[in-house]
Amino acid sequence: MRFFDRKVGCLCTSAARLHSCLRTQGFYTAHGENALYIARTFYKTTSVLRYYGAAGNRQQEQKHQQGQLASVSLNRHLFESALRELLLEGAEHCVEVYEGTGASWRLAK
Repeated sequence: MRFFDRKVGCLCTSAARLHSCLRTQGFYTAHGENALYIARTFYKTTSVLRYYGAAGNRQQEQKHQQGQLASVSLNRHLFESALRELLLEGAEHCVEVYEGTGASWRLAK
């Protein structure tokens, strides 16, 4: 989980909101606060979120607060639409895309 908290080589200004996405096998994923933001902004629901970490029967909104990592998947079309909106219509956003598998990820874009 520490990977998602780092901002490695970011060209963002300090006022910009950083969004990190992982690209694997033709789809994209976002995690943590980025996943919550994408779910609420582009899906208009948090029901698309999956949570990783300690198991339990808590409500979805409480899961994030209890130390679980929120995750959301985006197909290429939705990712491109979200990217367009974040970068062209909202100057306060910065996006990083990582590629890789397992424990080996590198900043791609």
